Amino acid sequence: MEITSKQNTYIKEYRKLVEQRKYRRQSGFFACEGAKLAAEAINSGCETGELAFVTANAAQKYPDVINLLSEKCRIVTISEEVADSISDTKSPQGIFITVRHLDKILNLSTIDNSRQFIILENLQDMGNIGTIIRSCDAFSIDGVIIVGECADVFAP
Repeated sequence: MEITSKQNTYIKEYRKLVEQRKYRRQSGFFACEGAKLAAEAINSGCETGELAFVTANAAQKYPDVINLLSEKCRIVTISEEVADSISDTKSPQGIFITVRHLDKILNLSTIDNSRQFIILENLQDMGNIGTIIRSCDAFSIDGVIIVGECADVFAP
């Protein structure tokens, strides 16, 4: 089966995850695009949605990622035109999945005091949040705790 219509129900649902913060919160899922991010989501044990949307070109270019995805979700082929319509990048790789949000409620008493965390409160600029998260990863910080009215970290 190949989805060739941008009006397909599954495609509309995915697009809503890309475009609407409120819908991401309600559904508990966010959109994940690209071979590397999809593989990282699977390898880190994240729960995925039931479908993975893949272009024919991506299936040929990233067979290892497609095999990995097929263990967790049903692979659905989409046209390049549909991929362009749901992509948030200029040059889409042709792999699109949905991933369940991580647990948003953290019991602070369960945190191991020997680990290192960064707490972000009320940061509105997504670029700054991304930079901080990448820096934390580079310096082997164990986690980032986001509180208050921060920018949507699940936005594409």
